[in-house]
Amino acid sequence: MNYRIKYPYHTVAKGIHRFFLSVLLAVAAAASTGCISDEPGEADSESGIKAGDPLPEFSISTSDGTPVPSNSLDGKVSVLVFFRTTCPDCRAEFPVIEQLYGKYRYSDKVVILGISVGEPAADIAAYWNEHMLLFPYSPQSDKLLAQETFGISSVPHIYISDIYRTVRYVHGDDPLASFEELDSEISALLGENSDGKDDIAG
Repeated sequence: MNYRIKYPYHTVAKGIHRFFLSVLLAVAAAASTGCISDEPGEADSESGIKAGDPLPEFSISTSDGTPVPSNSLDGKVSVLVFFRTTCPDCRAEFPVIEQLYGKYRYSDKVVILGISVGEPAADIAAYWNEHMLLFPYSPQSDKLLAQETFGISSVPHIYISDIYRTVRYVHGDDPLASFEELDSEISALLGENSDGKDDIAG
């Protein structure tokens, strides 16, 4: 004889409630990281910017109002870092970028610039002040530049381009780029033009 165990209605209801609550909490936790966008798009898809592609045209300003049109990067090795301060991976990458900026801060041959993705300027400024970060950034309250121009669907994303504005190296979050890796790539690009009249080594 088969016996069926009967559970009181309130017990079943409580179990269902706990299940959906745990799902909602998991979704909220994932969203709070800020590392994944809420719009479609794949950074490594056909529409995303890859090594060998020209750097897209854009015109932005840094947090202090300094304009940075893409053509201002001509003749320089550029490092563009897309980020959100709510993203744990971005937070882990910030010290690396800060160290990189410390090395090349006074070079007129290297530009290092952070670009936020859909985040209020006040929130970024507060984070910068709290963590005493110095590398410059461009606050972007929307995600248009990241998603529509660069095809980015997650952060951090780092693009290193040569003096001709050709993207040569692209880094995401798996794995995160190390200081040694980024520094080596910048040095390699600087070294490509270390001879002759187009010397950019400084």
